[in-house]
Amino acid sequence: MINPVVDLGHKSEIGEKIAAGRASTAEVREYQQAVDETVRQILSLPDDSLFARSKVFLRQPWVNDRRAYVKCACYGEVVAVEKIVLGEGELLCQVCGAKKM
Repeated sequence: MINPVVDLGHKSEIGEKIAAGRASTAEVREYQQAVDETVRQILSLPDDSLFARSKVFLRQPWVNDRRAYVKCACYGEVVAVEKIVLGEGELLCQVCGAKKM
């Protein structure tokens, strides 16, 4: 477990043994107990030590104009602009775009 507040690094050797399938039952039990204790510590911490608050600035989303369509350069199928694939200098539907790749 990696957490700036609670460190489980002292058990990393056992963790590597478990991942490699070489850990004994006692080592697995020891590691599980360490993980359980770490979880208890994390759950007992105040929110301020686990989470940081910050302002997030969002921009207005692009408004989808349902009337914006183009024709696929291969077969002339009408495709919504937000669904087009840019081929070699041509506008393609997703199916034709996948075929040309």
